[in-house]
Amino acid sequence: MVTTNNFQLFFDFSNIKNHYSIKDIIISDFNKEVYQYLFELNNWQSQFLFIYGNKGVGKTLLSKIYIQNKSGIHISLSDLTDISKIDYILQTYKNIAIDNITTLTKEQEIILIHLYNSTQGLKEHNLIFISRKAPNQFVFNTNDLKSRFFSMISLQITEPSDDVLKALFIKNLTDKQFVITKSILDLIFTHSKRDCQTLIDLANKIDNFLATNNKKLTISIIKDIINNMT
Repeated sequence: MVTTNNFQLFFDFSNIKNHYSIKDIIISDFNKEVYQYLFELNNWQSQFLFIYGNKGVGKTLLSKIYIQNKSGIHISLSDLTDISKIDYILQTYKNIAIDNITTLTKEQEIILIHLYNSTQGLKEHNLIFISRKAPNQFVFNTNDLKSRFFSMISLQITEPSDDVLKALFIKNLTDKQFVITKSILDLIFTHSKRDCQTLIDLANKIDNFLATNNKKLTISIIKDIINNMT
């Protein structure tokens, strides 16, 4: 875990590697509640947890670290297409995370309801649902899944403050072995959107540019990169 003077920070590096560590996590107010629930509670208040927040804020990374530590399974909803495999999953894993829950088809609702109901009878099992949407933002085909989503504990990861975003951005580039000047950093936070996903994308654009061009990073180049992203 990376810490600073009076707060801890977080950034999503889940697209870089397949092994995850608590050292990758940077905790601040925007994700502290989810972190504490996953890693500091000895016993969950319920078997079921719903985590939601914007793209890039770290929902997937936090859940993957939890699942990895518990020797569980992390599945994208789009890959969970066969209801007959749920029994095998529950027999094999006690901790399960279902990610990328977006627009729900009737078939997906049936699968999630079956998974929920089957988990409910297994007291040592925990089930995490992960989405960009809050439970009350879904359009449901039936009331069955709606009632289950609404009944479970729901925690949001919000967007971090500008100060935290700056620290995250610097850390991302430092991990890529690049140093950024204060003038360029100030330009970025003046002319680009200030959210996790935009800054992740921008850091990757800068990385790609420097890897393919034998040029020093300048304010003019940063402006071009930002303009090409909008």
